[in-house]
Amino acid sequence: MKESLNQVDITGIVSEINIRDIDKDGKKFIAGDVVVRVEEKGEVSDIPVSFISADIKKDGTPNKIYQSLQQLKTFNSIASAGVEGATRVSIRGAKMGENLFMPQNGTEVLSASRISSNFFTKVNATNFKPESKFRTIIKVLQVADEERNVDGEPTPTGRLIIKGALVGYADKVDVIKFVVEDEKAIAFIKVNYKEGDTVQVGGRLRYTQEEYTQTTDVGFGEADTRTFTRRTKEFLIERGSAEPLDEENAFSDEDIKAALAERKQRMEKVKQAAQQPRPQQTATNDFGF
Repeated sequence: MKESLNQVDITGIVSEINIRDIDKDGKKFIAGDVVVRVEEKGEVSDIPVSFISADIKKDGTPNKIYQSLQQLKTFNSIASAGVEGATRVSIRGAKMGENLFMPQNGTEVLSASRISSNFFTKVNATNFKPESKFRTIIKVLQVADEERNVDGEPTPTGRLIIKGALVGYADKVDVIKFVVEDEKAIAFIKVNYKEGDTVQVGGRLRYTQEEYTQTTDVGFGEADTRTFTRRTKEFLIERGSAEPLDEENAFSDEDIKAALAERKQRMEKVKQAAQQPRPQQTATNDFGF
């Protein structure tokens, strides 16, 4: 299969930088993530963008990407230098994907969205315009009204959920969840998009967090009040193709079915690995990616 269009562009302020230098089997790697703060449309998103590169390419020549990523060590973050002193950064051509994992004490493999790129460019204040946007082509797997549990009852939120298959390298498929909030967009999609269609969509990222409190009523004494943090990670669809792609450019049902079966096998491997007893930890360099 041809890879999906999969492009994420982000411009913002470096909030955090997490870098690991790793030695493995005679090779050196640089890996980690840059958390980019983007303020747009009245919201503040802290978007982690992961990166990884080896110092040597498969043909044995030096890897320029590895050398380029070393510059991240010169970037200033909000955490270290404050908002004014933090580096402004532009990321073009990043990719969205999913991370399959088994939560601690969980019984089922879960999926979380992930953004990755190996290309980070400093931006001066004159050209700085915060934004986050994506464009992608997906095979629609599901279109459904979003529901949340309210007092034990499933209650519609008024938003729409689209689950789509995103085709990557070597026919690997990630399943990505998208959210639609605009009423006109929801009405259009319900009429024009259906399961099995291949469509192009675009929008922006929402990676926000907010604190809220819960108070437990008591018969006497001081009420028990606790503070929690609600984190949101969403791909918001704000535009889409007028109609599904034609047969020549669409992903076939058979190809996607086979790719989803392979994804199911990957999920089973993650589950089996999580169920294995963990070896006793020693003071070694953990190659955790």
